[in-house]
Amino acid sequence: MHILKLQGGLGNQLFEYAFARAYGIRNDTEVKYDFDFFKTHTYLTYGLGYFNTILPKASKEECARFKIFKKQKGIIGRIYNPLFANSQKYIEEYTFHFLDEYMKNRKDSYFDGWWQSYKYFEDIHDILRKELILKDEIQKPYTPYISKMNATESVVIHIRRGDYANNPGTTKHHGLTSREYYEYSINEISKKIPHAYFFIFSDEIAWAKEHFKIPFPCEYVDVPTATPHEELVAMSHAKHFIIANSTFSWWAAWLSNNKNKLVYAPKKWFNKGWNTDDLTPPEWKRV
Repeated sequence: MHILKLQGGLGNQLFEYAFARAYGIRNDTEVKYDFDFFKTHTYLTYGLGYFNTILPKASKEECARFKIFKKQKGIIGRIYNPLFANSQKYIEEYTFHFLDEYMKNRKDSYFDGWWQSYKYFEDIHDILRKELILKDEIQKPYTPYISKMNATESVVIHIRRGDYANNPGTTKHHGLTSREYYEYSINEISKKIPHAYFFIFSDEIAWAKEHFKIPFPCEYVDVPTATPHEELVAMSHAKHFIIANSTFSWWAAWLSNNKNKLVYAPKKWFNKGWNTDDLTPPEWKRV
């Protein structure tokens, strides 16, 4: 039996789903999902169900069977871990790098991690593209933006603020993508795409309208009834991307169907010194 813990925002959930699907297909086995995270972290929106995803649910009993193998911390761990912990059954991701050992076939496993590398699922690229399509039509307010994206040399600029800007703990962990990064990337794309038309998306679009001005044709995508899954899919209709240090815009860029897309991504993904070389495909430009 194999179970994967779903957690985090929509971008994180997509990485987790992609990893689990790749593991299941590679090893010809079923992977079930543990949804319990969203019962206690209600400020985060579960979004995978809006897509054509395959999500068999693990039972409470099935999850409990594995959680006894999770390592404990502190004094309790000194006693508990030698007796019960098993890192081959309860697999906690311990590095941001791609590790092929996580993909090896096991009889039983519970996966607890973020799995943020394209390398885990690059071999099922086409399968994921078919499954990560919305079940329902996108909201009508997005239609004129999408039509214009299709008709122009569209470039999405994603400005992630929200908890990155307003939650001290999150700010310390992630940090905000710098203005210098955006200015450099915008100038580079405008040189390569002379008729570039920019679409600015942000979880604080009012802030972006006031503080983020650029000397090129652009529109601020303002849909008051926006939902995460619809906004991400709307972004993916662009031809080129300047993403934030955010898995949300990472997936918008990855899902774009433009084979010749230019994608600029910040080299500094975290405030901590984690190596994120395996995060992005080699054709993306890290700045």
